[in-house]
Amino acid sequence: MTSFIAKKLNATKALPEILREEREKTGLSQEDLSLKIQVSLKYLKHLENGDYDLLPGEVYALEFLKKLAKYWH
Repeated sequence: MTSFIAKKLNATKALPEILREEREKTGLSQEDLSLKIQVSLKYLKHLENGDYDLLPGEVYALEFLKKLAKYWH
């Protein structure tokens, strides 16, 4: 049986900063990205600001992040 080894990740940036930087790399405004990934502009802003408590729920937040990941990669 294979055992898993816990590794500590060196995260130098917080998620909101990463999301904002990735969006800016594409040259899109928040409004344009919102339309392209079909996520409400207010929820995209909440993600980029780190206001997770203002999102409709964890399941939705994960879905929004999946849409962003698929768009960028």
